[in-house]
This record gives sequence, C-alpha cells and structure tokens, in this order.
Amino acid sequence: MKYKNPLPTVDIIIEFGNAGIILVKRKNRPVGWALPGGFVDYGESLENAAIREATEETSLDIEILSQFHTYSDPLRDPRHHTITTVYIAKASGTPKAADDAEEIGTFDKDNLPRDIVFDHRKIIEDYNRWKNKNSQGNFKSKKSLKSGSPDKGAASQFNVGSPPEALTIEEKKELLSVARKSVVNRLKNRKYIAESSLDGLLRKKGVFVTIDKAGELRGCIGVFTSEKPLYETVAEMACAAAFNDPRFSPLYPDEVDLVDFEISVLSPLKEIKNISKIKVGTHGIYITRGVNSGVLLPQVATEYGWDVETFLSQTCRKALLPGDAWKNGAKIEIFSAQIFGEKEETV
Repeated sequence: MKYKNPLPTVDIIIEFGNAGIILVKRKNRPVGWALPGGFVDYGESLENAAIREATEETSLDIEILSQFHTYSDPLRDPRHHTITTVYIAKASGTPKAADDAEEIGTFDKDNLPRDIVFDHRKIIEDYNRWKNKNSQGNFKSKKSLKSGSPDKGAASQFNVGSPPEALTIEEKKELLSVARKSVVNRLKNRKYIAESSLDGLLRKKGVFVTIDKAGELRGCIGVFTSEKPLYETVAEMACAAAFNDPRFSPLYPDEVDLVDFEISVLSPLKEIKNISKIKVGTHGIYITRGVNSGVLLPQVATEYGWDVETFLSQTCRKALLPGDAWKNGAKIEIFSAQIFGEKEETV
C-alpha cells in the first residue's frame, strides 16, 4: 500500500452580526450545508487559506478573530482523510453564494439545517458550547484564564506591581510534582490532597498550568488571583487543564506519561492607561470589554516579532473583539510571569 498523508483543510465559523453564523450549501458531493472552507494550497498558510476559501464562497470581507480547534477523525470527510483547522471570523459585506457554494444562509443554534455534511454539526455544537461558556462570565469572579501555551522553558522576572520573591528550585520542583500527582491520582480515581510546608508555596498567587504532548498544547487553564495557597491552586489548575479545557477532550490514562507539565506563576494584574508602559517580551496583556476577555503571554510578542500596538491588537482578537478595541473602551491590564516546566534540565 502506498503511503499517503492526510490532506490539510480549513473551515471558518463566520459570525455575522446578530444573525448567527454563515453556512453554505455545497454544489458538489457531499451535497448539503457546511461551514465555508476547503483545501490548503501548497505554499499557503492556514490563515490565508481560510480567508481565501471563505471569501470565494461567501463574497464577504473576512477578518479572522482566532483559531478555534483542529478536527482529525479519519472518517470526518467521506472523500479523503482530512485534518481541518477551524477558525472563528467576522465578516462585512453582502453574503452571496459563489464558487462551490450553491446557496448561502445565516443560522443560529436553534435553526440549523438538517442536512449538515462532514463533521460540521459537531464543530458548530462545540463552538456554541464554548461561546455559551465564555458568555456566562467565566472570566469575572476570579479572572479565570484559558490560554495558549507559553514559550517553553522561558522565564520572566516579576516587575509589575510589587515584585514578589522568586521561587526556589526546590519550590518549583515541588509544584511540578503536585501538578503531576493531582492528575495521575484523578485518573486512578484516588483521592489526593496536596500538601507543602515550603514558604514560597504558601503564598496566595495567580497561576496557570499548561499541559503539552509532543510539543503541542493539550490543555491550559489558570486564574489571575486565588485565595488558596499556591500549591493548592496548582493542584486545581492542573486537573482543570487536564480534564476541563473545553478545547480538548479530557486527558486519557495512557497519555499521562506522554505529556509535560509547565507552570506559570503570575504577578498581580495592573491596569494601565498609557500603552508606553508595556514592555514587549516582559509583559503579558489581559484585555476585557463587556463579557469578552483575552490574554496573551509575554513570550508571544517576542516569538512573532510584534510591536506594542500589534500585541494589543492580537490580544483584542483573542478576546473576539475588533483589533482596535484597545483604543475604544477595552480595559488593558498587564502582568509578568515566572515560568518553569518538566522539560527543563534544571528547574
């Protein structure tokens, strides 16, 4: 049998004002309603492919807001084995079916068409659950954080607000042990109560836990503030990242030895009015407006070579806000982080 790679594809969930999301009815097999999307051309980025396909099928001007999820079930497309990356976008203009689309329509979660093809009904259901969860104010009470992974092995000094004492090597190792033990015991249905007598772990601080598998994000959840000792918060966030991140299925028992834990201990958030206070590579940004919120970590701007305004715009898009929302009423807060993980030779 000749070896074949799965084919890369993209799909876009286009939020069209208050009307719902846009679906197109396909001319070609499999015939039915689907999210706009298609195959990625050679030499083309996923983002550019998503914009191109959506524009061709809907005649709209497309602006990508964020990457949602990846779907890879070999049976998701009856024609080929495809792997799709799904994006969330907004659009302007007048919807008009074109290219491979025979019809076009806007649908909310209560009036979806019956004949939705591929695995797009599941994608839409996942999106609606995610949107409903975010719209219920999950980021308000403790400023909960669900974010992409920070850069591996990087470390930032605390320099926002009053700088706390950095964790010792012993304290870092104990926190990583707590994170792993909390997840392993949960998988084995065993009760685990984290304990520590180390001074640094008795402080009450914001933290998030990132789980990676083979270099890919597997889960990431945290809080900006906590009323519990740091070791208890780490135990809770490790289990939340493993089992409650809505972007991923819960961690399976046979995966636990294949994943790596990384912990980011956060400085307090500090609201700013002057963006000159932001230091690229040092500060992370947390933006809120209404029920929307988004965060990007300090390392992201450095990795992509962004300046301050690009960093702010990208954080707005992470919050599913317009890229210029930071100029128009969005609240801007900054923070820094001390980051360490199991992959480091010396923690």
